Amino acid sequence: MASDIFPGCAHFSYGGNLMIRGNCWRDEQYENHPNGYSMITVEGRATPGHRLSYELFVGPIPEGLELDHLCRVKGCYNPDHLEAVTHQENTRRRSLAKPLKTHCKRGHELPPPVRVDGLVKGRPCKVCIAEWRAKTAHKKKG
Repeated sequence: MASDIFPGCAHFSYGGNLMIRGNCWRDEQYENHPNGYSMITVEGRATPGHRLSYELFVGPIPEGLELDHLCRVKGCYNPDHLEAVTHQENTRRRSLAKPLKTHCKRGHELPPPVRVDGLVKGRPCKVCIAEWRAKTAHKKKG
């Protein structure tokens, strides 16, 4: 099976089930993994599937760059969906792609987003901050 997926890879162990969803290559075993990335064992060592795929089909990942999933699916290892970019560019793209929260984890409405250089900067919940300040001020007095 390994030679069918990654031809020419000698010391390769792939015990998962390859799924193709749309054009994404996914591993059923990692569908609900907490970090979302597929892992593949190479020479007894777990390796992120997207990195292995890129290196096998495209070439080495240039030093100082990381892989961006153009499809926005972390578990995908289709080399056509991967691009080597700087960390700053990867972060910028991720920021633009994820939906903005409208409420904090306690349900309070958040202020409008502020974008600086295309990135959304932190939007602390003003209600939570006020409650925290009141609570800590009370502790200091008593």
